[in-house]
Amino acid sequence: MNFILAQIMGGIALVVLAISYFVKNRKTFLLLQIVCNIFYAVSFIFNGALTGGINTLISVLRLLVFYMFEKRNVRPPIHVLFIFFELYLVSGLFFANNVIDLITVVASIVATIAKNCSNLQTMRYLSLIPSSLNGVYGMLNKVYTSALMNFIEVIILIIAIIKFSFPRVKGHKKCRAK
Repeated sequence: MNFILAQIMGGIALVVLAISYFVKNRKTFLLLQIVCNIFYAVSFIFNGALTGGINTLISVLRLLVFYMFEKRNVRPPIHVLFIFFELYLVSGLFFANNVIDLITVVASIVATIAKNCSNLQTMRYLSLIPSSLNGVYGMLNKVYTSALMNFIEVIILIIAIIKFSFPRVKGHKKCRAK
């Protein structure tokens, strides 16, 4: 039963995640990421991947903190980033069952750096790393919808990177073959 619930939670997270990378507003992006990560954490916990679940809950806290700073139109100070780095490391030290669990620790640290970027395009590029790492982590822990979510996230990120790299010119119509 927990396996099925883990997959359902991962599926919900996937839908919310897909929507998040196509918004233009950073505040909306962060709110959608919070919702996504709650479902993502639950999927790991239901499947017994405790380190991944705890690190994802720490990520929810990180996103909430980043959102609060974003609402005030300021960047979090560097010491806030280091607090989250330390939380991820402590989580890994206390809850890691094997070397595989360290994948999510590294991914969470890189994601913290990515999510702190004020430029959404830079954030998209940097997010490719933790998304790939978390996809591998999900597969190794048999949290398949979460792994699928991360691999789809990589594809979504690539599509979003391309979409926002080449903005459409207003008034420009697409050429059509006659």
